[in-house]
This record gives sequence, structure tokens and C-alpha cells, in this order.
Amino acid sequence: MGKNETYWNGLEQYQAEPVFAKGQKDEFTEDLPIVEGFSEESLGVKSNRRDFLKLFGFGLTAAALTACVEKPVRKAVPYVVKPENVTPGVASWYATTCQGCAANCGLLVKSREGRPIKVEGNDMHGMSRGGTCAVGQASVLNLYDSERLKAPRGPEGKMSWNGAIDEIGSKLNGLKSSGGKVVVVSNTLTSPTSKNVIKGFLGQFPNAKHVAYDSNSSYALAKVHSSSEALVVPTFRFDKADVIVSIDADFLGNWISPVQYTKDYISGRKVDQDNPKMSKHIHMESRMSLTGSNADLRVPMKPSQLYGAVSSLYKKLTGGAGVDFDAAGNVVDRAARELKKAGSGKSLVVCGINDVAIQAVVKAINEHLGNYGSSIDMDAPSYQAQGNDMDMMDFVKNVASAKAVIFLDEANPVFDYMAGSKLAEGLAKVGLTVAFTPKDNETSTKCKYVLAQTHSMEAWDDANPAKGHYSIQQPLVRPIFGSMQWQDVMLRWSGSSQKYYDYLRSNWETAMYPLQANVRGPRKFWESMVRDGYFMTGSAPAPEAPVVEAPVAEGDSPEEPVAAMTTDVSSSVAKINAAFKKGGAGMELVVYEKHYM
Repeated sequence: MGKNETYWNGLEQYQAEPVFAKGQKDEFTEDLPIVEGFSEESLGVKSNRRDFLKLFGFGLTAAALTACVEKPVRKAVPYVVKPENVTPGVASWYATTCQGCAANCGLLVKSREGRPIKVEGNDMHGMSRGGTCAVGQASVLNLYDSERLKAPRGPEGKMSWNGAIDEIGSKLNGLKSSGGKVVVVSNTLTSPTSKNVIKGFLGQFPNAKHVAYDSNSSYALAKVHSSSEALVVPTFRFDKADVIVSIDADFLGNWISPVQYTKDYISGRKVDQDNPKMSKHIHMESRMSLTGSNADLRVPMKPSQLYGAVSSLYKKLTGGAGVDFDAAGNVVDRAARELKKAGSGKSLVVCGINDVAIQAVVKAINEHLGNYGSSIDMDAPSYQAQGNDMDMMDFVKNVASAKAVIFLDEANPVFDYMAGSKLAEGLAKVGLTVAFTPKDNETSTKCKYVLAQTHSMEAWDDANPAKGHYSIQQPLVRPIFGSMQWQDVMLRWSGSSQKYYDYLRSNWETAMYPLQANVRGPRKFWESMVRDGYFMTGSAPAPEAPVVEAPVAEGDSPEEPVAAMTTDVSSSVAKINAAFKKGGAGMELVVYEKHYM
């Protein structure tokens, strides 16, 4: 450097102000009121040397007396006959199923001396493939939550389990002859054995119904893909798509089966010798999400503009009646070009908006692109979104006409359903209301009976999240807080003396055993399931989507797929066009789920 350069911290130093010079000498620029706060004047006391010696001597005496107190002896009692599978200090691992959401991922739980302490993914599970989400990892914390209910509670307060079961059972028996309406409400249940328990219980009553709902509903997606009352959604294969266009679908965060989708998505984004080409991802949404943050191109839009984006995308791909709309970076036009370029069955369009019209249009787009049978699998559908919005709306509207309402498995519609306040008013008019929940919530406080439900690591159950995929949930510890699982209680109300474990095992040895051919003998099959936690039935390869050969128009890409359109979406397009046109320059509200937790 040719010359010396001088730097200043600010104008105060440059102007050499006295305040700055004083601050450089002191560690603190302001006087700390420590001395003043502990002075004799501020404390209102006077002390001398004699008082100091008195206090000092008293402190030493108190410390000496405390040290002389004999502490209770804690004895480490060894096993007289040590269990074969327990070694102090050595952890055991057990296969089970996560109940944090309806995705039902496979888990391996680490247990030390009978206490579950850590959760990992089960590599043998065909859907989650060793992955877990934040909710699954945190599930072990809920097991030891001190705020869990310790006993059943009735109108008069705390009850015994036998007293609560008999009292509620007596009231339910009265409804069998009177024909009173009985409603069981739950979130999506994928357990085939638990559904059998509910079916057997409701079969006792002439007027009974099971209502399934989801707080973050995918009813519209299931509705356009279901031909019967049983709601199913497709299995989306993100690993088979070269181009992914997602419209407000946070499939890496909390949409339907995020752990499974993440595994598939990563395999298409990771470049190696087997996969030299990385998939392209275009994302449109109304708020920042985990999926949007990982996209190659993310464009934020108002909710009404998302309707316009779907309509415009449909028009650009099929030539149908849509609106002319685009956003920053011509995202819709770019998405259309990339989808055409990908070729038949090599792309995937997903949408998380719970609107039947918009889901019908997205289905038509995927049909046109030839994605069904390739990146969209309907031969092995998912059962992870069975919530029925129509049934739930009818239940809330007519809840006062029910004679008994039972909420299962921590269902909390008073809090997480859009008409929760109306439901709370209606529940006050129902004669018998029961809530199975591990902790008090907004719905349980409106019920006359609250029954302490077990944690998933304290109970037996099973899961069938998708066609051909079955898993077992097993307890790792006895119920800590005196709870019971609702299946045991409902079996007693059904007049059965059988425990749910025996009911579950019998169902697996008779109904599930014939679905596989790898293990011979029902007993050995059950033992292998408890060990492995999962099995998958064999299924034929999904057929290719039908493609109609058509002449290539001048100016079109020769790779543009032209598939058979099986869905009439003219009315749906008109509806989403109208929804788009309603959106103006004003502010729009977005309500979203904050990643399960």
C-alpha cells in the first residue's frame, strides 16, 4: 500500500466528540446501577463486622448439618431370572407402525430396559423405506407427556374403567331397542382390523354410521378418482416423472404421504450413473412451503390466481376452453412446454387444492399427458385420505338429532373443522357423547365422558395405507398412565370378551396369511410379522395408459402426447374460470397446515 489510510467508526470519532472519547475508556457506555441497588441505603439495612461474622457462622453450621443427614439408600436389585432378551445397558429394537398421521410409516423403536427412547425408520417398509418425518421422531415424547389423562372421566368426575365402560354400555344398550342414531367419528383409519371392530359395534344399532374426516382434507382428489363409496387416491410416482408441476401441493411437507413422496422425489433429483438426468420441478403456491423451497422454479400466486393457472395450463395443453393467464417468468407457458417436451407418461401434475372442479381438470391434464399407468398408479391406490367432506357436513348439520356420538383416536373436530363452533353447540344437545383421547382437547371438553386412550407405543394395531402394503403396530411398554385402547373398550360394548390382541392376531392368521406365500403356517407368519413389522403382497405391473396416435400439427413438438380423454371437464373448467375471475386486486387469506406439528 502506497499510503496510510485512516478509518473511523462513525462521525462521532471523526469529529472527536468528548462523549466518544469517554466511551473508549470505559467498558460500558452507561453506568450500571449495581452498587446503588445493593447499597445499605437502597436495602434499608445497616451492617457491621459483627453481623457479618454471625451470618457467616450460621451458613457454615447449616452446611455442616445438611451434610450429616443420611440419604436414603437406593439399591440396585439384580434379576433373579434374567429375561433372555434384556441385557442392562444394551438396547433392543422393535418394529412397529407410526400413528402420527395416516401415512403410517414403518418404524424401528429403540428400547432400553423396557423404555422406548428413540425412533428410526424401518428399511423393510416398502413405502417409507427407512424414512421418518419430524412427527414420527417426536412421537416418543408424547408417550411420557405428564399431561396425559390418568383415568376415565364422567359427568361426576373421575371414574374407574369398569364403571365407565358399564355405565356407557348400559346407555348404548338402551339405544338398540329405541333405534336412536349412533355416530362414530374419526380421522382416516387405515387399520383393517380396527375397521372390523367399528363395523361389528355399529352393526348392533339399526341407525348407526361411521364418519371419517381429515382436518387437511383431500376429499376432492379422492372423489374424482373413486368409482364407489370407498374413497381412494392414486399412488403418485414422483420417481417416474421427468417433469413435475405442483400447484399448491406440499408433497415434501405434509401432503398425503410426504415420507414416501420424498424418497421418490430424491431418486429423480439425484444424478448418478444410473440416473444421469435430473427431473425438473415447477411449483406454484400461495405461501412458502418445503416443497416450493426445493423447486427449480417457484412462483407465488394468490389463491384465485392458482385457479387461473390450472385453467390456462389445461388450455395450453389440450386446446380446451380455459383462460389466458400467466404469472412471473411466464411460468404457466414454461410448464406447458416442459410437459409437452417430456413425452407420454414421463411427467406428473399434482394439485393440493381441495376443490372437485379443479381436481377434475388436473386429472384431465394427466390423462392427456398419458401419466395414468406410469407416474400415477391406480392399480395400487392409497387409502391415506379417506375423509369424506359430505358426510362430515351432514353430521355437523344434524348432530343434534343423534342420540350418541363417539369420537375415536384423538379426533378433535371442534378445533380443526371449519364448522367447529357449530358442532360444539350441537354436541350439547346430544344425550351421550364420548371422546377417546390421550389428552384433553377442545372436543373432549364438550363431551360427557372422556376415556384415556393409549399411546401407539402402548397398544396393538395394524395398518393398510395402500393396496398391498400391510404393517403391524406392537406395544413396547405397558400403559404408563392407566389408559386403554379404544378397540378393547368397543369390543366389550359389542358383547365380546375377547381382547383386541387376540382379535388382531386371529384376523392376521386367517385373513392376512393367505395374502402371502413366503411364510408357511399362520403362527410362523404372525411371529415374522411381529419381528419384521411389514409385508407386501405381490401385484401385477400397472398397465400402460392408452395413447391415441394422431398426426403432428405443424409447429407442435413431435414428443407431445395426445392421450384418450376419459373425463368430461367442460363444467369443471367453467367453474374454475368463474373462481379465477372472482379474484380481484384485493387481499386474499391463505389458511394452511403447519407441518403436522
